[in-house]
Amino acid sequence: MIFPNETPNNGNNGTVEAQERPPFITPPVDLTDDEVDKSDVDIVLLQLKEEAILQNLLHKRIMVNNQRVLTLEHNNGRKYRVVVPPES
Repeated sequence: MIFPNETPNNGNNGTVEAQERPPFITPPVDLTDDEVDKSDVDIVLLQLKEEAILQNLLHKRIMVNNQRVLTLEHNNGRKYRVVVPPES
């Protein structure tokens, strides 16, 4: 039984028919509010900035310095070594 019925129904094996369930009504949403939550925008911009910085550093190491083995350190102190294969 997916939706058990509290009261027995005539021959529907204990499931609630769609006609018996009350309709789901969402509350109205005010779309006229022009204020933008600046904290949401700041989070997105911060993530984009961090990604751009990391991409620039990676590009500099690989293309300018010809460095194919990168050692990365996690916040918890663990070090990881990444090997970038040569371009084909």
